[in-house]
Amino acid sequence: MVGRQSLASDEDWRDFRARLVKSELVAAINNTDPVGQCNGGWAYESPLIEKGSVLLSIPKTCFSFNQQYFHKAIILIIRHSDNGDLGLILNRPTSLTTQDIDLVASDLPQDQFLRLLGLARGSEPWQVCFGGDCQGISVLWPGIVGTTRSEVGQVAHFCLHMVDGLASFSELIMRGVYLIDVCLARILVAIGIAKKEDFMVLAGFCGWGPGQLQSELDRGGSWTMVAVDRTSLLKALGSQPKTGDGTQQWEQLFKTSTGKDPGSAQNAADDAVLRHWIDCWQLLTREVGSLQHSSTSGSTMVMKGSILRCSATAWLLGKPPQLPLDPQVFGGLCPAQYLHKAVLVLFDRNNEGSTLLLLNGPKIGQMRDGSGEISFGGMSNPAADDITGETGLIFQVPGGYIWGYIHLPAGALEQYMQLGAMVISDATLQDIMAVSEERRWEVAGGTIDSLKDVEIAALADAQRRKWYKTYLGVNLE
Repeated sequence: MVGRQSLASDEDWRDFRARLVKSELVAAINNTDPVGQCNGGWAYESPLIEKGSVLLSIPKTCFSFNQQYFHKAIILIIRHSDNGDLGLILNRPTSLTTQDIDLVASDLPQDQFLRLLGLARGSEPWQVCFGGDCQGISVLWPGIVGTTRSEVGQVAHFCLHMVDGLASFSELIMRGVYLIDVCLARILVAIGIAKKEDFMVLAGFCGWGPGQLQSELDRGGSWTMVAVDRTSLLKALGSQPKTGDGTQQWEQLFKTSTGKDPGSAQNAADDAVLRHWIDCWQLLTREVGSLQHSSTSGSTMVMKGSILRCSATAWLLGKPPQLPLDPQVFGGLCPAQYLHKAVLVLFDRNNEGSTLLLLNGPKIGQMRDGSGEISFGGMSNPAADDITGETGLIFQVPGGYIWGYIHLPAGALEQYMQLGAMVISDATLQDIMAVSEERRWEVAGGTIDSLKDVEIAALADAQRRKWYKTYLGVNLE
């Protein structure tokens, strides 16, 4: 018998378990190896959530509408307890550095100390990867959404490495993969013990409450949990440049660990949406600076009855990328790809916000009395189960009726206009309603001015069609 202490000293227990899984299951599935081999490493599907497990997202429609960063994500679980789970996305690089994000725990005092010692390298910028949507991306929002940095909170950051020689300074996540304090990592680089390239700095994390991740795994369709060793993880992460979109890394690890076809061709459109999300990240820091500057200028007053035209590029991700998705906007948590190339009328405005009607939504029904067709007007409606006019809010416009509306909280309309996501049109309501739905954005003054915008708009056209089919069951093909 091999004792636990002896086994732990000779090999990682996950290696032992991987060999056990292989020996017990290989004969049971027609001699197909359930443990993928990767240059001496191993990777296989495992239902067990534990520290050091790797979570692979399964491409699905909801990740292209919202939380695009989860599309083909590789997530390393670094905390697992009865209180919940915490993971870091490993394949979402950004162009941001430690100078762009306020990493409080490695801020000026440490750098000043290093400079006093003549170790100026400690203050060099390090690339920061996107680790998740919790306590990370929001640090870049304060100047736009009107909050202070202290109100938003500090950005959570993590530093990973795979250098066994630094194990005594680090927390073991899995054999050969460690967490280290970013301050200590910078000092080790400054004094020559390590290289900057040895470390991966990540901002933000993915978090699940008690039992939440297990519930999502049990439901299926979103995640696959796998067990991998450092060799397989390194090979996957090294299969694409650090400036790439991370999809090749996911495909490599997904195929190795599950033995299944990653279905790259079927997910090409969602890959393109992910790349747009990454492009927005690369521009975000510069845009925040310019928006903070422009926010000091006066805002345009929008009068009741005004026609507004929505951008052909700003709504691809379900919202302008510079802003968080406020659950109070657009009727709950639904993303708003339907505002792509939308034409709106400001129906009402008061201290609580603005009410707008979508004027070029698709037909979704008819009035029960036969008096006209009903078009979709927005996701905000207190009687969302009734579109026939008895309890839902129906608005009469020239040529028909509109069900639903869009409620924006106070100040939101000005934010969207500031970002160029909505602009005031010179067209009148009569001008808009005199033409077909397909032509209303053009009549409202909509144009596309660059080849890059043509590409984004075409992708957003497809997302808008997919949105209507998914949320309303309306086929716009």
